[in-house]
Amino acid sequence: MKKIFGILLLILACCQFHAQNTISQIPDRPENKYILKEMKFETDAAINPYSAKSPWVTKWIAIGNTEKDSIVKAEGKYSLKLMQGAGAYYYTDAARIVGDSLNFSGKFRYAGASNGKLYLYILQKDRYESVERPPIPDTLILTGLEGKNDWQSFNIKAKLKNGIQEIRFGISTKDISNVWIDDWDIKVDASPVYNFIKTQYPAEKDKEFESGSKINFGELTPQMAKNLDILGRVWGFLKYYHPAVIDGDKNWDFELFRIMPSVAKASNNKELNRILINFIDGLGDFNTKEYVINDPELYSCYIDLNWLNDKQMFDQKVIDKLNKIKNADRPDKVNYYVIPFRGGARDRNFRAEKTYQVSWSDQGFRLLTLFRFWNVMEYNFPYKYLTDHAWTDVLPTYLPKFLKPESEADFNATLYMLTAEINDSHGRLMFNGTLEGTPAAAFRQKRLPVGLTESAEGKIVVFTDYPELNAGDVITEVEGKPVKKIMEDLAPYTTASNPASLSRNMRGYILAYNSLPLSIKIERDGKIIPVELRSGSAVSVLRKTMDEYKKEHKDIVFLNVGRMQSTELVTIIKDNMDAKGIVFDLREYPRDFFSFFKLTEILLPDTAINLWFSSQILSYPGNYKKYNECPIGYKNPDYFKGKVAVLVNEGTQSLGEMTAIALRNAPNAAVIGSQTSGADGNATSFNMPYDGMAVGYTVLGAYYPNWGQCQRTGVKIDIEVRPTVEDIKNKKDVLIEKAIEYIRN
Repeated sequence: MKKIFGILLLILACCQFHAQNTISQIPDRPENKYILKEMKFETDAAINPYSAKSPWVTKWIAIGNTEKDSIVKAEGKYSLKLMQGAGAYYYTDAARIVGDSLNFSGKFRYAGASNGKLYLYILQKDRYESVERPPIPDTLILTGLEGKNDWQSFNIKAKLKNGIQEIRFGISTKDISNVWIDDWDIKVDASPVYNFIKTQYPAEKDKEFESGSKINFGELTPQMAKNLDILGRVWGFLKYYHPAVIDGDKNWDFELFRIMPSVAKASNNKELNRILINFIDGLGDFNTKEYVINDPELYSCYIDLNWLNDKQMFDQKVIDKLNKIKNADRPDKVNYYVIPFRGGARDRNFRAEKTYQVSWSDQGFRLLTLFRFWNVMEYNFPYKYLTDHAWTDVLPTYLPKFLKPESEADFNATLYMLTAEINDSHGRLMFNGTLEGTPAAAFRQKRLPVGLTESAEGKIVVFTDYPELNAGDVITEVEGKPVKKIMEDLAPYTTASNPASLSRNMRGYILAYNSLPLSIKIERDGKIIPVELRSGSAVSVLRKTMDEYKKEHKDIVFLNVGRMQSTELVTIIKDNMDAKGIVFDLREYPRDFFSFFKLTEILLPDTAINLWFSSQILSYPGNYKKYNECPIGYKNPDYFKGKVAVLVNEGTQSLGEMTAIALRNAPNAAVIGSQTSGADGNATSFNMPYDGMAVGYTVLGAYYPNWGQCQRTGVKIDIEVRPTVEDIKNKKDVLIEKAIEYIRN
């Protein structure tokens, strides 16, 4: 159980690879003195609560009731006072830490102990481990403490593990009223730990273009379009591959503005290549290494860098330079601009992709927006190869749209179209801006709370009651516009993995409005009826409930995973081990993250592999490699022996899909329903250049074992079923009925 718990938590942790960097010289950074003062409580800064936003680089984290104490102290300005079982730890990002050993020392004192316990520890955490509570390895444990004591020194030494993600130097207490800690010190071998930590980056001190790019090109000529397309690709490649850039030494946004004018004006390829050579040479030299893939079966996808050798773009000198950069000696654990998935603690701190308070009309920033988005997906999206349009074609297609949009609304709508190009149900563009006059305007309008679904016949059907509508009514027109045409217009602006999730994401905007009443036409009992919709409240989903089916089928267990905690689900199953079958409803997002593995412990007779995960290699961005298998279940002769029916549809997404795949491993299980959302890996987000604008997408690869596809396709369906218009009208839940039929037969 402990092993499974730790492996599952890796889904929320930032991926690292188990290769050790070498540091020839300990850097002397200006922030070292501050980190030292922070570690020893010499600053006035507050200690952060345990709920502080992550990730971070170095930081004190308090657990429970703590405060700084300027009276009781071993030295300096303050100590940290821990009250009534509180704890604290100093968090250190380990991406740059290299050495053989860790040495943790300091002082503590206590008062009001009654058979008290005190743990001082070093916790080295890699991407596989859960956060353990003491006792853990490398821990000093004091027990049976009574009364009080004066300041006492401690020292803990530990071997530095390979491939660790973070290190926590901490204290945990029990049954002691007050504990004080002070004068903490941490060393890697003989060097202070702060020498290995980088919190300040030259890239963040470059502010030349923060108020505007000063770029304004004329008409887009064919040569300029070609030049800018090549620049976007080369700029992105250097961003993720050149050693001078990946360590955060360059504000790569502003380097783009410095070179863009000359590239745009280049009159031919010879001039363009001369500009590129000078730009690349200005970044300095570096060491190279040979990257050899000895285990190709462990890779879910590779970055295609064949374009570096395209003689239609580059002369031989540029080709040689680009290939040398491809083979540069890059670290395995640090790449400033690579997008991590949220929950991971990396020293990029999600701040590498900066935002600026500039106008949409700034041509340079519009092009930066396109280049940033395209290259994030080129090097940080595990499913780039599954997009409808070849990703290499997206950049030149959108260049004219970003160079000279017709209006602010047109530019914003184009951003929605660009986001939709990734064909990812986790994908979303987050910002507030005008869309007036564009088909995407519905995204900013009010919407009537009418539940709509797509029937088996492909019609948009009402499934809630509304003052002027009945369940089973088919929406045919809105304000004189056929529903089919509305959805066709919205589709290019809607991000989704497949037709099922595309329909789901668009349906909410069919009844969008600026003013009421909203004139629509419906089909009811074979007749077309005009209706005017006004404000009202919709009755919830109108179909026969699980409770009603339960009354008729007492030997079947009906469980809604979206509305019940995993502990409650497991308790009900254990109380009904002799049931003929169980129906799991996964048409809503699971309420409890751990449902999928807690349920499989009681449904499976033995362990199974649920999914394979892949994450990119920081030293070779765009290559995604398997880094873990997700095991579920355990050897259990007392597992549930009845049949298992798992209900899914387009509302089943991400964790819901992962849970459906897990439950399908039960010996007598079937997945029943229709195509799911097709977005199963972890999602993250990154900033776009405009302040307040961000993009979310799937950043972690998730697959059936042996790289079986789930992204875009959705989970594998055993029994296809979707309600018809008549089913909806008669309030039948055809998925539950098909599940009952499956269990009975």
